[in-house]
Amino acid sequence: MKTREFTSVFDAIRPLGESHDPSVLNAALKALCDCLRADAVGICNPVQPSTDVSYPPGHAAGRSPAWLRDERLLAQLQFSMTAGAVDDAQGEWLVAVVNSALIVWAQRSAERGWDDNDRWSLMAAGQAIERWRGQAPNHLHDNLEQAAVVASRLCHDFGNYLTGVLGFTELGLSQATPNSVLHRYLLEVLQSAQKGADWIHRLHWFCRRAGAPVWPTPILDVLIEETHRYGPTPKLRFEIDAAADLPLADIEAAALRTILTELINNAREATTQETVVTITARSVALSGAHARALLGSPGAGEFIELTVSDTGPGMALEHRSKLFRELFLSTKPRHRGPGLLIVYGIMQRFHGGLELVAPPSGRGFAVRLLLPVAGVSGPPFRSGDSPKVLAVHPNPLCLETMRRILEARGSRVTIATSADAALNTVMTPGNVFELIVTETALPNRSGFSLARKVRDYASDTAFLFVQAQSVMNNLDEDAALKRFPILRGPIDVRIFVDGVQSALALGSA
Repeated sequence: MKTREFTSVFDAIRPLGESHDPSVLNAALKALCDCLRADAVGICNPVQPSTDVSYPPGHAAGRSPAWLRDERLLAQLQFSMTAGAVDDAQGEWLVAVVNSALIVWAQRSAERGWDDNDRWSLMAAGQAIERWRGQAPNHLHDNLEQAAVVASRLCHDFGNYLTGVLGFTELGLSQATPNSVLHRYLLEVLQSAQKGADWIHRLHWFCRRAGAPVWPTPILDVLIEETHRYGPTPKLRFEIDAAADLPLADIEAAALRTILTELINNAREATTQETVVTITARSVALSGAHARALLGSPGAGEFIELTVSDTGPGMALEHRSKLFRELFLSTKPRHRGPGLLIVYGIMQRFHGGLELVAPPSGRGFAVRLLLPVAGVSGPPFRSGDSPKVLAVHPNPLCLETMRRILEARGSRVTIATSADAALNTVMTPGNVFELIVTETALPNRSGFSLARKVRDYASDTAFLFVQAQSVMNNLDEDAALKRFPILRGPIDVRIFVDGVQSALALGSA
């Protein structure tokens, strides 16, 4: 870029460094983005050392601040410039960005030297950005949590009202003559009340916060299940990019399904044209600074980064800037826009995080989620030995999680999805299992019935029963089975591991 052009743009934008007006800053950043020509990473020029400048605390002379070397942050900064999503809470750091980026641009484009004011401005800008990264998400977080408290109380009260409406409407339908006018009216009331109950159920995902034991989820399996559920359609296509060896996520499968449903439905309903939904997943290490910049409640540590993007029309700038600040924001007629609120609520509950990012295709909408990794590794159940375990469960997701936990603790694992398959496996010559872990509610036969059959064949086999729902134990007549532990849901990795350890000890006693 020529010096004449640079001077003109520089003179036009420089005075805006003192403004906190969002509309003014939007215009300035838009022009600045054009000047930088999408070269955000180019800002990473090191600050030259100087002997007569006083640097802010925590910054060594002669080094650029950490934020200038963070390519991911700079890419997000470039996206913010393009989107123009500015509000009062962002004013301070955007003023600093305008000043510091212009200084760097001046040095690069006009080839003029650095002076002490330039260096100091860069350092101050870095500090302002770091302050904003920690404060702006907290500001939104506080507002959203207050809204969740109000929504929770409303859900509780309206849920009670709808329970009465549904119950008495069903009673009325049973007394009304089928196909009569009264029957049709009551059916309309019932259907409307059911829609209201469904809405409240969705809203509960936003406001539910109570902690409970979490059974981990295999991410890739859920992605495949959910995308297949939509079936072949000419207007919706999926692309999944996820490694097969992703760790288990410390989130319930139902919660992850809800997240995907909300995001995919948002993409599908945004346009009548063909939309490609791309879902990528990878393991990442999250720093404390990045965690503080996210919505939700993540801490530093190991996470699974799940990015969901689409190629739809995206969202207009005026609407994007209102996300999470205006509740139930929607650009679609007859919609209330709870999707992203629901995603936020789930991330908050399961100690994950989320942020809006630039779509890889350059158009559409994209959300990056950080899901905590479940800790399944630990000492083996028996040192120097690998017990052979048969895991039986009708739910493939639960069965896969069982297998991974058991293998992580040194077990040799065989799996079965039904009692009949488990019996065939046990009776196969050469198969000797020290422990059978089984769900009590199996198709066609209970886990207790399976245990009795197995003990007729192999009386020294130990058992661990997992009971997700209330069922009759019927163990009074079988003292040998009654001594084995029963894990009643909900359970987590620690409860499951302790149960396996206890069952193995009883089996060897």
